[in-house]
Amino acid sequence: MTTLADATLQLAKCLEIVTESVATGGSATTVIDTTVSEPNDYFTNGTIWILSGNNAGKCAKISGYVGSTGVFTFATMTLLNAALDRYAACPPDFPTWLLRQKVNQGIRNMGGLLTFDTSLTSVTAQLVYNLPATVRNVKKLEVANVKTSPLAYADYTGRGREKNGTWEFTPGGEPEGGYTIRLTYVPETTLLTADTDTLNLYYNLNRLGWEAAVEALRWIIKRRAGNDKIYGSLIVEADANRGRMRRLYPMAKAGPRVITPVWS
Repeated sequence: MTTLADATLQLAKCLEIVTESVATGGSATTVIDTTVSEPNDYFTNGTIWILSGNNAGKCAKISGYVGSTGVFTFATMTLLNAALDRYAACPPDFPTWLLRQKVNQGIRNMGGLLTFDTSLTSVTAQLVYNLPATVRNVKKLEVANVKTSPLAYADYTGRGREKNGTWEFTPGGEPEGGYTIRLTYVPETTLLTADTDTLNLYYNLNRLGWEAAVEALRWIIKRRAGNDKIYGSLIVEADANRGRMRRLYPMAKAGPRVITPVWS
C-alpha cells in the first residue's frame, strides 16, 4: 500500500529536490553517509526518508546535517539505521510539514472516489428515509427491480432529493417496498497525518505527485513574491505534467449498469 511517506517522497521527486544515496553508517537518530558533498546545514530542517533496512518506510524532519562528516540527525526512529541502508533526503526549501500538507491538497484536488451504500431497503408508501451516518452529497439513488441476486437497478434520482441527512421522495415517486436502495456518493476525504497512513489504491501516485507539486510551487512562488524565475518555469512544467497525468489516470466516474425505470 502507498503511504503518506511514499507520497511526500514522490512529491519531492517531482520538485527535483531529492538526493538518494546509501548510508555508510547510522543509529536510531542518525544516518551517516561519508560520500555526500553538500556543505554544512544544507539539509538541516529538510526531510529524510529511509528506503531500506530496519526503518524502511519511515520519514523524519532533519534537525541537523554536518557536511564534513556526512551525519544527518533527526528524532529517534527507535530501530537502528546502518551501513548499506538506502535513503533519500531533501533540503528545507519545501519543509516536511509543507510536503504533507500539499499531498493532502493534491488528494482533495483529485476528488473523492464514488462509493456505494446498499444498507437501505424500500418500505411501501414511505417517502422519507434517513441516510446512513457516513452518506452525504448523494450523486445517484437507485432501487433494485428484483429482490434476489443478481440485482439490477433503476435510477430514481429524479424522483426525490437529499435534505438535511434524509432522502425525500416526491409523492408518487416512491418505490414499492422490499427492494434494495443503492446510494452513490463521494465520501469526505480523510486527511493523512501519520507517515504510515495509507492512500486508497485508486489514487495514482504519479498523478498525485504532480497535483501536489503544482500546489507546492504556488506556495513557494507566492512566498518569494513571484521573484523566482527557476520555480516560475518549474510550475509551468509541473502544470503540463499534471494535465498529462489527469488524462492518463482519470478518477473513476462511471457507476454500475443502470436500468431506466418505467414510470407508472
